[in-house]
Amino acid sequence: MAACSDLGASIATLVSVQGAERIVVRLVRFFFTVLIAVNLYRGATWARWLSVVLYSLGAFVAALAAFAFVTNGFVFGGVAMAAMALAYGVSVVLLTTSSRVSAYFESCR
Repeated sequence: MAACSDLGASIATLVSVQGAERIVVRLVRFFFTVLIAVNLYRGATWARWLSVVLYSLGAFVAALAAFAFVTNGFVFGGVAMAAMALAYGVSVVLLTTSSRVSAYFESCR
């Protein structure tokens, strides 16, 4: 119950600060994120490979952003983006090469 009220307060704050025009897009994106996460947990192969594609894109874009931040003198932002690129990259490697991850997806079938 508390989580619902916190979510409601967060949405109300977001709408009051940024306006309601983008709230639908954010809610749809949140819905798809939860959908993919739940299906990853259930061992759906399509969710695994969709995550690999999305994480690869995220790693690439974060690496480009890190380079852009550093070349423009924003070193802290560059380090933060490099850490994000590393996290996405590690996730891609684990989802594609880990024998434990493969065993988990096999056991869910």
